[in-house]
Amino acid sequence: METAINELTYNGRVRRLRELAEAALAYYDIGNARLSLINAGVDTLFQVVAQRRVFNEDSLSMHLEKARYILRFYGHEEVSTEAILSELRWLLALRRDTELLVPEPVFMRDGSLLIQVCIADIPETPRCVLFRWVEGRFAETLLSPGRLERAGMFLARLHQHAENYMLPADFERPRWDWQALVKPELTEVGGKAKLSGRDAATFAVLFEQTEDMLNQLTTNKTAYGLIHSDFQPTNYLFYKDEVRAIDFEKCQFGYYLYDMAIALLCLQGRENEAALRDAFFNGYAQIRVLPDHYEERLRLFTAIHMLEPLLRAMWPRGVPARSAFVREIKQAAEQLRAYLHL
Repeated sequence: METAINELTYNGRVRRLRELAEAALAYYDIGNARLSLINAGVDTLFQVVAQRRVFNEDSLSMHLEKARYILRFYGHEEVSTEAILSELRWLLALRRDTELLVPEPVFMRDGSLLIQVCIADIPETPRCVLFRWVEGRFAETLLSPGRLERAGMFLARLHQHAENYMLPADFERPRWDWQALVKPELTEVGGKAKLSGRDAATFAVLFEQTEDMLNQLTTNKTAYGLIHSDFQPTNYLFYKDEVRAIDFEKCQFGYYLYDMAIALLCLQGRENEAALRDAFFNGYAQIRVLPDHYEERLRLFTAIHMLEPLLRAMWPRGVPARSAFVREIKQAAEQLRAYLHL
């Protein structure tokens, strides 16, 4: 049995991942391929440049077909294979039913979409998917009203498809759940973190307003459905005038307003923030009707999203972690007061 990958040097990990990637590509009919590592984090990404000889029936000759792909190893073990396959089914449905450019999963020779790579004497058996490359350029530092208008139109079309998508019987994706996010121990956070009365009141106001809002919102398909959950400038590109989205790994069931809040969070503090937000809403409204009280509700969803990483890491174990956690809570309270004008 070989050494586990987390015990290897960086170069050793890269060699191991490359070996697994080469084994995975053997299941696809893409010809000769060259691999380039993009990311070796929790999820591993390789760029794949492939070429193969294809017979042209019109000219009765062979020609060289070139293509680029992304090979992804899914590293989150808690995500079920059924959930990954459901992500892939939605992407295929978006490619089939709309003109939206999103990553297209590639079928293997046997018609499968996902493979669990197994190599003798290597302990890791990652789940792997090959996607067609999405051309385009990121524009995080070059966002303009025109680009935000197109981003708003893209997200509206995504929600429009979700509203009408007939879910397969075995479709499985996570659900955004405020009650699960705010665990019972949150009620004790004031005492544990020794929050000031002002900080405790800040969280209390946010949670009370959130509960009121969620009680008013409906979970029918006009307001709640499949969402991207990470639609920000690092996950959408521009090809000429066209918006193209990538990285649907976090897609889940949730409120469309929550998806919009994530998309708009990156605009905070920009000199032309108001113009960019107006352009986004204008684009969205060209495709779908903006919901009632959307500005007020987006403000709350944005505050929740700002706080969400802290809520998910509620009360870490260990004294050093606990001290850092307390500092983060107090910083979050200050940020929330500034954002919500409390």
